[in-house]
Amino acid sequence: MIETILASKVFPWAVGMVGASVGGAIIKWILGKIPVDKIKTKFGKFMFYAGKVCTLNISKWPYVGRYWNSCIEPWFVVFIQGVLSFGLSEFVRGLKSDN
Repeated sequence: MIETILASKVFPWAVGMVGASVGGAIIKWILGKIPVDKIKTKFGKFMFYAGKVCTLNISKWPYVGRYWNSCIEPWFVVFIQGVLSFGLSEFVRGLKSDN
């Protein structure tokens, strides 16, 4: 009987579920110890510099660079600010809808 359970696909699945639950609990505990303001500050700084590096490097590309600052970047920024940020805010609003 026990050999059948161990050899079947049920046991690895159960071990995986327990492992994922324990891992999730550990991550939740770690993130609970770090204040949200610190996470937002660090992530905001990282994303600012990622955007800065991205735009500086793209403007140096031989064929795209001449069009990046005048044509592509303004459209790209409007797309990110308007569409993606609105989409994320609506996603969060949907997550909070059951409260």
